[in-house]
Amino acid sequence: MINLDVSWVKNINCFQELPSTQDLALQLAKEGAEEGTLVVSEAQNSGRGRRGNSWFSPKGGLWFSFVLRPAAGIEGSVAAFNLGIGLSVIRAVKKIAGIGALIKWPNDILCGGKKLGGIIADAGTGKEGPAYVVAGIGINTNVPADAFPPQIRDTAVSLQGLGRSVDNLELMGRILEETGRMYRVFTRDGFSPILAEVKKSCYTIGKKIRVFGAGNYGTVTGRAVDISRKGGLVLKTDAGEVIEIFSGNVEMI
Repeated sequence: MINLDVSWVKNINCFQELPSTQDLALQLAKEGAEEGTLVVSEAQNSGRGRRGNSWFSPKGGLWFSFVLRPAAGIEGSVAAFNLGIGLSVIRAVKKIAGIGALIKWPNDILCGGKKLGGIIADAGTGKEGPAYVVAGIGINTNVPADAFPPQIRDTAVSLQGLGRSVDNLELMGRILEETGRMYRVFTRDGFSPILAEVKKSCYTIGKKIRVFGAGNYGTVTGRAVDISRKGGLVLKTDAGEVIEIFSGNVEMI
């Protein structure tokens, strides 16, 4: 992490293998871990994404989670904050690997339409101290293309598979630096200062999609037209109604 501004990272926990960096970081947050607590593992055997979805996370990839404790809390802005972390990831990937990735709302990182990585953000209040946010990031960095399970081989991609193997420590350091910058802006000024860049970097806008588990809307189809100031996806449904959703699994159609 030489020549990187990652001074906010204070407590680094490194492992060869964990069930899930996110689960351990959440446990530490609930026990009062300070802001900047970082959990890194070379591999995960029970990695998870949003809604408990399993995540293939072998040795060679980049898997880590960290604890934040925003003074005012961001419970009402978790969707927006999640996109801010996504923006931090694609900025870092561009700088380190020279590849232009995009955000698939709400939490996937895509390259060439295939999944390069993902983000998860869990917020809550612990036994001690203010509200916490635990963010988890997984990137298929130095994972051979033939290492992916058959069921995801056509939809996943790695930096190595793109001919851009990286130093995982260097990429993580850059992501943490970009996240620190974004976090300072977000906690001071909210989502608005980065909203335009998030929109420009969003793979989903303009696409015809189907969203499963879209809150009170259930399953809904339509065209994604915008990202709201709260981080929600603005969708014009097939029925012509314009709605805003904050969660769900998105499928391109």
